[in-house]
Amino acid sequence: VAATAKQSQRALVLFGTALDRASASGRGDLVPQIRASRGRLLFTLGRREEALRDMESARASFERANDPASLARVLNDLAIDPLANGRLAEGEVLLEQALAASRAAGSSSAGVISMNLAMISLLRGFPDRAELRFRESIETYRRSKSRRLGAAVLNLALTLRDLGRREETLSVLAEAFALLPSTGDEGYLTYALRLRGDD
Repeated sequence: VAATAKQSQRALVLFGTALDRASASGRGDLVPQIRASRGRLLFTLGRREEALRDMESARASFERANDPASLARVLNDLAIDPLANGRLAEGEVLLEQALAASRAAGSSSAGVISMNLAMISLLRGFPDRAELRFRESIETYRRSKSRRLGAAVLNLALTLRDLGRREETLSVLAEAFALLPSTGDEGYLTYALRLRGDD
């Protein structure tokens, strides 16, 4: 709650207290979750080295405990640093690992991770690979009835347009129009309207 309320210093103190109490009370199983959460906060505060220490420690614990859902989340968070600093290939490897862990856990986070991988593929100049990732994301969102489905479909339409596949673009764009109004995301809907107008 403190971290969400932008009370960073208070949150750090509370995370430290939580670590001490978890260890003292024999709840060592909570330590990796606390370290992962504190690591996320430290990243936002620009304390990169401390953040990486906490998150790598959490990662190792989740791997030992065979906890793929928690592992997927910490790998996704670890990918943020290299991606933010232009190390796309390094970030992509971490996201691939996060996607595998998310699938092993049967988690709906696989949709978000696939979408992130698609965006990286576009940035790296691989639209064919991006198309496959967007399609994976769409299938995951469809199964979980996610509100992000419309955005994923629109991104697929944009990728197909960039690949020069006009008829498929229009078909996928029509699906995006059917989905986007129910999400309440006017930004995506406006963008889709502009795309159709350009066509």
